[in-house]
Amino acid sequence: MKLRKFVLLFAVIMLLFGSAPVSASAVQQNGVMQNQTKYQVAYFKVKITQDQPASSSSIGTYGPWCRSVTVERQSWSNADWHLWSYFMRVRWCFNNTNVTSVDPPVRWAEIYTKFWFFDGHIGFTQSGGAGQRRYQAWSQGKFSLCLGGVKGVGCVEQHVPWVQLTVYGNGNWERRSG
Repeated sequence: MKLRKFVLLFAVIMLLFGSAPVSASAVQQNGVMQNQTKYQVAYFKVKITQDQPASSSSIGTYGPWCRSVTVERQSWSNADWHLWSYFMRVRWCFNNTNVTSVDPPVRWAEIYTKFWFFDGHIGFTQSGGAGQRRYQAWSQGKFSLCLGGVKGVGCVEQHVPWVQLTVYGNGNWERRSG
């Protein structure tokens, strides 16, 4: 009888807080989804801001234009609850040919429900940069579903989402995630 109650409780918790695995990935270029795939429990959300200096005297080494792009990889439960998000923001300046400067990427995670924990960033690579035609950053994080309510206790599911941003000297950008 106790086993039956445990199995039932486990099934309810997985329905509410668990999520189905996502193996597909998609590419978005300049805010337009290239391979439109509807994800059941995880999808992208992108926020774009563009900054321009107030006058030509403030251009300096940054070039005439700067942009900041933030990519958010979200996970949703089968019950349509937002479980967690993984973010990366890249700010770069460009002169319509080359990237003129890049700030170090900012990476973070947010948890929206109980039992999910962020275990940290587990991967990061970057290439290109100032004086080149592009800059690319890739980051991966790790999330765990721990039914014990304490990080590392009774963990039954793990997700390792990744995000990649490639920014160009002409101001364009593209992203990938999985």
